[in-house]
Amino acid sequence: MIEEILKLDPFLPNKDKESFREYICALTQYHYKNCKEYKAILDALQYSFDNNYLNTPFLPIRLFKELSLKSTQNETKTLTSSGTSGKASQIFLDKENAKNQQNALIKTISNALHIKRSPMLIIDCKSTTSNKEKFNARAAGIFGFSIFGNDILYALDENNKPKLDEILCFLDKHKDKHILVFGFTFIIYLHFYKELKNANINLENSTLIHGGGWKKLESLNIQKDSFKEMLKERFSITKVIDYYGMAESAGSIFIECPCGYFHTSTYNDIIIRDENFNISPYNKEGFMQIISILPKSYPGHSILSEDMGIIYGEDDCPCGRYGKYFKLTRRMENSEIRGCSDTYELKNTKQ
Repeated sequence: MIEEILKLDPFLPNKDKESFREYICALTQYHYKNCKEYKAILDALQYSFDNNYLNTPFLPIRLFKELSLKSTQNETKTLTSSGTSGKASQIFLDKENAKNQQNALIKTISNALHIKRSPMLIIDCKSTTSNKEKFNARAAGIFGFSIFGNDILYALDENNKPKLDEILCFLDKHKDKHILVFGFTFIIYLHFYKELKNANINLENSTLIHGGGWKKLESLNIQKDSFKEMLKERFSITKVIDYYGMAESAGSIFIECPCGYFHTSTYNDIIIRDENFNISPYNKEGFMQIISILPKSYPGHSILSEDMGIIYGEDDCPCGRYGKYFKLTRRMENSEIRGCSDTYELKNTKQ
């Protein structure tokens, strides 16, 4: 069924997402049969299977740090989360899971951003992606988004210093083309924005896609809008797009729309829950439950994240894109700093 869902428009209205809801219920049964730890958890909860999508059980995201949860006997690669304290989550991906992630990412990004393959500037160092068998969320993000690039240049050297001469040559070579820029929020700020104060870098004909690391920027009193203004002032870049995702729900991302909201897609959903884990109404802050059709090699199709958020509506966003539209509000109290670019210490980062 997942192959058929992945053929659909990536942003369908709610009334046309019945196949998504049916498949999520089927995934719960699949993981119950194929992952002994998941079965033990649901048995302990005395979970009763039904066809009500809203009753899909969720796993707390930290459980992936404590248990090796796997629902496949196939050969897998290991994806780790980027949290800086305690253990890292371990996510086991087989070839089928990885292929479906890539297909969903391509369709979501192509539809939401209307971009084609372009010369690509990656604000990171190449060694980040060196281990193909065991990699973290940061490397996975680079692998995923590099699908949209050609003539790719990694902008940082192995010491995370900008390769200024190479960057300028790259921009001159592609001065009449659209350029795709990708990186993780805090790395862009710390190793690109701050390091290139006096460089004459013009990115006005480009789209910058970034994600992760907001916790650290907020600690420096840098908000999303001011971050965009900073990049516009220094690099003349006006199209800056944020995305939200996590290693534990690999491949399932939420893209920021022109109105500043994240949107669910045909392949994922969110539910907001209150302090008693009941479903909250729209416009009320609560815990974010992330649901995705993509995790099949591990039971990550329904996860309670450590992020708080608010859903503002569904299928009626002023931008015209279908899906629930929402914003992140804060991290749960006492949760660790985590995110694709949060592998850096907050040292010497004052503006």
